[in-house]
Amino acid sequence: MSQTNSVNVSTRIDSCPIGWFQLRIVALCSLVVALDGFDAQLLGYIAPAISEDWELPAGSLGPIFGLGLFGMMIGALVFGPVADRIGRKKIIIGATFFFAFCTLATLTAESLTGLGFWRFMTGIGLGAAYPNAMALTSEFSPKRRRAMLVMLMFLGFGLGSAIGGAVAAMLLADYGWQSMLWVGGIVPILVAFALIPLLSESPTFLVARGGRDNLIRSILRKIDPSKEVSDDAAFCINKNDIGGQSVKNLFTGGRSLGTLMLWVMFSGGLFSLYFLMAWLPTIIYQMNVSLENAALITANMQVAVTIATIVVALIADKIGIHRILPFLYFMAAVFIASIGLVSTSGGFMLLSTTALVAVTVFFSGFFVGGGQNSANALASIYYPAHIRATGISWGHGVSRTASILGPVAGGTMLAGNFSIDTMFYLAAIPMACACVASLIFRVRYHGRLSN
Repeated sequence: MSQTNSVNVSTRIDSCPIGWFQLRIVALCSLVVALDGFDAQLLGYIAPAISEDWELPAGSLGPIFGLGLFGMMIGALVFGPVADRIGRKKIIIGATFFFAFCTLATLTAESLTGLGFWRFMTGIGLGAAYPNAMALTSEFSPKRRRAMLVMLMFLGFGLGSAIGGAVAAMLLADYGWQSMLWVGGIVPILVAFALIPLLSESPTFLVARGGRDNLIRSILRKIDPSKEVSDDAAFCINKNDIGGQSVKNLFTGGRSLGTLMLWVMFSGGLFSLYFLMAWLPTIIYQMNVSLENAALITANMQVAVTIATIVVALIADKIGIHRILPFLYFMAAVFIASIGLVSTSGGFMLLSTTALVAVTVFFSGFFVGGGQNSANALASIYYPAHIRATGISWGHGVSRTASILGPVAGGTMLAGNFSIDTMFYLAAIPMACACVASLIFRVRYHGRLSN
């Protein structure tokens, strides 16, 4: 009579090398996030054409942007807990189909009301997709490389946004703004169909739910073919990966302070990032920088975000993401405030005002983007598997309020004739708050994250 073998799935994944199967999962999740980035930025690319076509007054599309962000908040808050109950794969594929359909349905809009409704609905799908892509990536990643793989996966979001700009440049003039909606709808549908056979469910989730031993066995054999998994193996996971899926579990087991500090970090990062994205071209132009240079400087901020994510990803697992974050947030606050300082400097040594602005904006993007993406990785490490999707999604959902407030605050300050230096000094405050939160997190949870 053979003795049943017990295989700890969490330990098996942590001990195995990173193979092609895991890289495929990371690539597919990154592709989903890229589609998410394309559709999230789509309205920004077509807004001028819609305004001209519909003869809208300046600023009319502002609330539509807000509705899209509000939809993303709802999608994240609702479908993170759902994914912890029914699985990450189902939510990722379902959300991709959903935001693709809503993007195509936007073609039927003939008024701001219709446009707003479909952007809100699209936002729900977008908000559901990418936090679960992060959760799934983390659960296929060995703990020693988890931060790196999650951050590299999230590069897809910026890539998708950049591709959206290139596609807009090719299509808008000849085919109209509707062509962007066709691309933003059809491509995700094709990808969603491809994900059905290619994307695998999280093995730790399958163990927690029970009854899928054959599928778990198949996944483990693909992750590391060199390690045998017998046909009579029984599967288990680490004790801290077992538990209820309720949102209240984000505040149990000593996680209350960590959850709140992560929310502060997410909120500070999104406030500053969306403030900069919305108003940098306008404010830089007011600093006697040409409109062309203002646009180029702002675009380079996204390049800085990408570079920062790669740099931090390469060192995150060696140093510890919780050790890096306070430095990233502190430097982000310094450089955002420095943009305001440059506005009154009139140049420094051999550098013109334009060059100084370019340098400070680049490093602002580097540290803000690096901090925000590092916080994503930190959340994926901090939360155990049974509430990982809930923790990541609620962090993003709660902080979506800040992403809405950032552009609103900038518009309010511009309307109130705040000086440029004052605007950026105030915009640096959320980063300072995130720095304090990350320091508290580091002190409180250093032992847990270092094990």
